[in-house]
Parts: sequence; C-alpha cells; structure tokens
Amino acid sequence: MPSRRTFVASVAAASAALGGCAGIGDDDDQPAVDGSTSTDPTTSAAPTTGPTTVDDPAVRATIVDEFGAYDSIRVLPEGLRSLLVDAARDDEAVRGHYPMLVNQPPSPDLAAFETVALRGTDGVDGTYSVDVQAGGRYRMQFEAAPAESVPDDATVVDGSDLTGAQREFVRNATGSDPAEVYPETELGTWARTLLAEGYVRLDGEVYQGRELQQTDAEFFSRRVWYVLSLEPTDADDPVVLDCAPVEPGMADAVAGVVEDDEGEPRLVEGPSEGLVRLARETDAVLLHNVTVRLSIE
Repeated sequence: MPSRRTFVASVAAASAALGGCAGIGDDDDQPAVDGSTSTDPTTSAAPTTGPTTVDDPAVRATIVDEFGAYDSIRVLPEGLRSLLVDAARDDEAVRGHYPMLVNQPPSPDLAAFETVALRGTDGVDGTYSVDVQAGGRYRMQFEAAPAESVPDDATVVDGSDLTGAQREFVRNATGSDPAEVYPETELGTWARTLLAEGYVRLDGEVYQGRELQQTDAEFFSRRVWYVLSLEPTDADDPVVLDCAPVEPGMADAVAGVVEDDEGEPRLVEGPSEGLVRLARETDAVLLHNVTVRLSIE
C-alpha cells in the first residue's frame, strides 16, 4: 500500500520546484460545473458538543502513514462521500471541488489509491479501480504562441476538431493576457492534458500551448478538486472506504484535533460525545487531504 507521507512529499516537492509568481489564488465562492457553488455540508454544521459520559476520556489524533494498516477508513466529508457514490453509479467521470478542513498540503489521499472497496453506499457497494486526478484548486493560466518548429513526431490538433469553447480558449491564450481555467472543469481537463505543451492549428497558424507556472499557487490553495472515475474490478486487499453518512459536524470535529504542523499527535481533553463515539467505532477516518487515526486515552 502506498505511504501517505511519500505521496505528500512528492507533491510538495513538485510544488516547490515551480517557477514564476503566484499571481492568482483560489476563490471559495467559485461556481461548480453545474453553475452552483460547490460546498461541503460537513463544513457548515456545528459539531456535537457536550461532556463525555465515561470517565472524561481524551482523544488522540495521528495522521496515518500506511493506508492499508486499517480494516476500513471512514469517509467523513459529505462532498467526498457523495463524489465516490456518484462515480460508482456513473459511467462517466464525476467532478467536484471542496474546501479543505486541515492546514496541510492539498494532496488528496484518494489520488494514492489504486483500488478501493466501497461500503455503506446504499446500492453501489463493491470493489473498484480508481482513476482520479486531484489537487489544490486555483485558476490555471495558459498561453499559446506561434510554433517556431513542430517536431516530426508531434501531433497537431486541427481547430475543426475542437469544441467552440476550446477554440475560444486557444484564441484567448494567444492574446496579451493568459487564458484562465479551473483544473477540474471539462475545459480545464482539456487544457492541462492536451493544450499544455501541445500543438493546435487555428486560423491557418500552428500554436504551441503551455501552462504558466505560478509558484505555490496550488500549495497554498484552500480547496481541493477531483476528476474521478470508478470501474468495477476484482482486487486483493483494496483500501476499504466506509461511505455511510456520519453525524453532522464530525469532519470539522476531527479537523480540530489533527496533529499540528510539526507532526506531533494532538491529545484533546474533554472531546464531544460524538467525537468519542466516532473514535471508538472506526479504525481511521478520511478527510480530503489527510487520513487520521483516532484513539481514546
């Protein structure tokens, strides 16, 4: 099973290596693909409060190193739970973006899973291969300039094969200002996978596209994005994700006890009854960018 620390370290190193300036960050109120504002219901509900009833236990929270060390992992954010269920039901890729709850690098753990076994989905329990692109959400910037030369083995996409939105994006990218797009959108997927370092013939000119790198724009993003596909499969020892709905506010409650920036596990005195109950009932819990083991002391 992959190590989360290895996975996060590789993403953080890639972010640190980027050049340029972080001119544009992330906006919390940007619309989702369907035109609505994408929010995670678990971030707005107040966590259960009140004294515990059994000898005032304390909860310790530790970020998980190895995902396969636990019988199952409970998915806490409602947005992520719904995304997984939708991907299991849909033949096409599903997309979403959500606020992060923990101040850690925006490296969704889901991107490290090759196969998952979904449980508690009310209809789509099963084992799936995971095809996911994910990261910190920010406005990506692209430019396109006339190609000085085109390699013999390069593919030049003709403008007639593009959608109207793609052609307009290329035209915008040839202007004095870069063209901007969010990475999880259909247009964003095309731009970051095909336009970046690719060639397009438009209006009789061959253009080469490229992404303008923005130092730390992704690293300091406050949201995560996903493009997720799940395909039924057979697999040995997949990561088991428990997608049963949780008590409102539990994602926030867990985020409040996650280890600090120095990596020291946190011990929380006087936790809520709901948090104590969750710690007793689960092996580990998944937020967007951290997987956490909760223990009672």
